[in-house]
Amino acid sequence: MEDQNRTGQGSLRSAAFAILVLLTSLLVLAGPAAQSGGAVAADGKAVSSKAGKRVFGGLFNERYCEILGVSAPGEQGFPVTIFNTVGLNSCPGGTWNSLDFTAIAAERDWLLATANGPRRWLVDAVVGGSPEPATDLGGLRMRRVATLTVTALPPPAFTIMKIGRDNNWIFRKGRKVREVIAPNGRRFVMQAYTRTVDPSLNLRALNRTASNPLSALPDGWRFKTRRLKRKLVVKAGGEATIVRDGLGSVYQKYRLPKKNR
Repeated sequence: MEDQNRTGQGSLRSAAFAILVLLTSLLVLAGPAAQSGGAVAADGKAVSSKAGKRVFGGLFNERYCEILGVSAPGEQGFPVTIFNTVGLNSCPGGTWNSLDFTAIAAERDWLLATANGPRRWLVDAVVGGSPEPATDLGGLRMRRVATLTVTALPPPAFTIMKIGRDNNWIFRKGRKVREVIAPNGRRFVMQAYTRTVDPSLNLRALNRTASNPLSALPDGWRFKTRRLKRKLVVKAGGEATIVRDGLGSVYQKYRLPKKNR
């Protein structure tokens, strides 16, 4: 029985590790959920509508956090429910650091709950998204943004993943963007970063991603920075293709418009 318990605990640890590796991609499934019926979200960020779509702005370098709840495994793997603070608060450090993830898992009837973040945006705004009602997780206001299933085998850095969503990322004119370019020429622009892997990471340090040994940039891939001549809109159209580097930064594939070259 003791050996069985150890095996079960090992499976859960493996699942948790797989989730932590995938964490950097989870938010893009549903995008930020802004407050409905108002011009300003709970954290003071601008919310407006344009052509019937929700525009959530003022995001650049803003902090957010996520909590993932892992349920009992099924045939396809471990179901994971993702909650985040986007549109509700900036994930106050005192509250975040005091969260009892064991208690949160018990309250929600999950096998375990795990943290993702804090993270910071590199986009200026997000267009689209369908907000769900806010809820309380351990004293922190959050929203459910997505549910997915993961296996216990974590994908390595720079694994190309397909994520279903309709939100568009907006980078303003003049913004410095960071990109990785695959050997086949496909471009991916960095949309968010975290300091949980490398605590020294900041906006300036992101420009040196290629020389950071933790980035795990594969042979044949290139990293570059550039300043936008015009606003950049990175569209998903129902599905986004993303990669994550070894630092936990997330990039989305896009086609570079000629006017921005």
